[in-house]
Amino acid sequence: MRSVIKGLPVTELVEMEWSLAGLWAMSLYALPQILAGSNEPARLSCASVLRSFRRIIRDWLHPLEEQATLKVRLPSAVIDTYARSSKTNRGTPRKRTRIPPGIPSLIPASDSRKMTAKRLRISKS
Repeated sequence: MRSVIKGLPVTELVEMEWSLAGLWAMSLYALPQILAGSNEPARLSCASVLRSFRRIIRDWLHPLEEQATLKVRLPSAVIDTYARSSKTNRGTPRKRTRIPPGIPSLIPASDSRKMTAKRLRISKS
């Protein structure tokens, strides 16, 4: 008899086991194509394999790409060699540095500006 994980109904456990079994079967199917593509079995990417299967299932009637078969897609379903950088500091907000206002520079008004101000005062009243 199986022990039930606390809080999970038996049907969810069965679904989880079947999904893992399906992923395992897809990975086993992809392994010969990855080996044929001269890649190591340890570089198999389950996410890329699953993405390839989903794409083939979705586009089975009208493929978006020419010759988009599993034999073409699966050899490239490997983990890339790109070295990821640290993400520790990427989300921290930067503190805004405000420049305090300086001493105002006063310029004496010209005659034309004085006339414009006088016209505005008259038009408002």
